[in-house]
Amino acid sequence: MCCTNDRSRSGTSTERRRRTRSALRLSAAPRSWHPRGMSSRSSRPAVSAPGASSHAASAPPRERVWPRLDDRLVTPESREEVINGRRVYATPSNPEHGDPHLRIDVVIGTNIKPGYTGSTDMLTRNAVKHDFASDTSVRREGINPITKERYLEELAIEVVNTPHDKSITDKAIAMTERGVRRVLGVFVRDEAVCEWRDGAWVAFPRDGVIEDPALAAPLKVRALLDKAAMGEAAVQGLIARKEPAMLRALAESELRGQRVALRRVATVRGLALTAEQEERIDACGDAATLGQWIDRMVIAASAEAVFEA
Repeated sequence: MCCTNDRSRSGTSTERRRRTRSALRLSAAPRSWHPRGMSSRSSRPAVSAPGASSHAASAPPRERVWPRLDDRLVTPESREEVINGRRVYATPSNPEHGDPHLRIDVVIGTNIKPGYTGSTDMLTRNAVKHDFASDTSVRREGINPITKERYLEELAIEVVNTPHDKSITDKAIAMTERGVRRVLGVFVRDEAVCEWRDGAWVAFPRDGVIEDPALAAPLKVRALLDKAAMGEAAVQGLIARKEPAMLRALAESELRGQRVALRRVATVRGLALTAEQEERIDACGDAATLGQWIDRMVIAASAEAVFEA
């Protein structure tokens, strides 16, 4: 969802923004960080979420009575949310929010590990006084046998473009208390990706990676920030997921490369290929056979000798 409409509007100096970005770029490891105009820590500590390596079905923490995930305080599709008892209107976004949101959906959607599923703007009843949606989320497929409802999100990502948006921290607290394993914030204006950890926002190095059991491969942090890195991350994810269409494309690319190499060797050696031989090369869909033909073409006395059985 886009940021809510009950925020402070106070500004921040250009020099402070420059110092913050420089510090983030120089950081070699995740560090405590806070968005512009917001406290880095909450007055309420975040409750530990289930361990990152756990894949077993789990129930919500038992010290509180939790509503079911899909028990609503708001009407779905109404753009309303309830955050810490406040009913807010999740306004439609400008490009500054909508563009990175789409990019994150593409990157996460193509990197989800089989057995998990993703959602955009999915409402979750995180507590008695909370009923809101995260921008992008990932959860296990199917029904939790303990709670008899869908699984709680394991990974949630919020896009933040408006300065002083305290609701992002309120959401992070509520989600982690409910049991969401990881909450990430993509702070567009600060060009930072952070994780809500132990009651504080912790920044990832821009050149770092995010590893998670719900993701098929380590994800470069810059893929959540840079449009130019989106395609590479998407391809990486599709390969790691062993998507059939991607594997077919890779195999065909390898065959095309072998055909080019075969013809190149023939040309360099001055061995002319007949029309029938050209058709045979194009029709061959076996990488091992094309490899044998390339090896033979290097030493063969004639093109005919290459294709002899």
